[in-house]
Amino acid sequence: MTRARASSADFELTLSSEWAWDPNERRGPGDYPVVDNASDIGVLNWNGVGGGTVLYAAQWQRNLPSDFRVRSLDGVADDWPLDYDELAPYYARVERDFGVSGLGGDPAYPAGTPPPLPPAPLTPGGRRVAAAHNALGWHWWPGTNAIATRQYGEQEACQRRAACMWGCPHRAKGSVDVTHWPQALRLGAKLITGARVLRIETDRTGRATGALWRDREGVIHSSSADAVVLAANGVGTPRLLQLSSSPEHP
Repeated sequence: MTRARASSADFELTLSSEWAWDPNERRGPGDYPVVDNASDIGVLNWNGVGGGTVLYAAQWQRNLPSDFRVRSLDGVADDWPLDYDELAPYYARVERDFGVSGLGGDPAYPAGTPPPLPPAPLTPGGRRVAAAHNALGWHWWPGTNAIATRQYGEQEACQRRAACMWGCPHRAKGSVDVTHWPQALRLGAKLITGARVLRIETDRTGRATGALWRDREGVIHSSSADAVVLAANGVGTPRLLQLSSSPEHP
């Protein structure tokens, strides 16, 4: 994150180059082109340590209990095979892992474990929105974000640079390069950068046994493993490319 330049005068210039959301625009050494011209949604990812969490907005809402029962309640899609209560302890665990800040006790959710960090203070604009909600009798609640509001493990307190989507220069955002990799390295994990996986190797039963990959010099390697996890840019943000008003796509 030393190259995240939110505090520098040339920050807006670097946004459109090394910190662009779209790899087709960024064209960094680790990027590859993504063909999305036939899609309404464009990919936003980061090919590097931390993956998509480096450029995501750090918004961290839980699904509402009703979100798990959309078929039963709304007659659309399918109900989940599990419910909110089953996921609640895992929500709490991940919120601890990513240094989530927020305010417990939101009546829109069942009672449970609050976020580990206090919420970020409301801005003047946020206070106006809250006052308007109060006047209308509408429910509102401080948002939960994977952004540390005080020192928390490897995370520093947020300096409110409003640069979450372009790499946090203060290590306040809960990105995996800050929240997970330092601990993994201390525990003996080996991190190989500048590598690109070419193929997941499998045995005769179809079970993953390792990966074939190429290093930054172009040398091909094969690594075997008892467990193989595919986690490349599992967290990210889609970008709306276009809206169609045709009858087929209202």
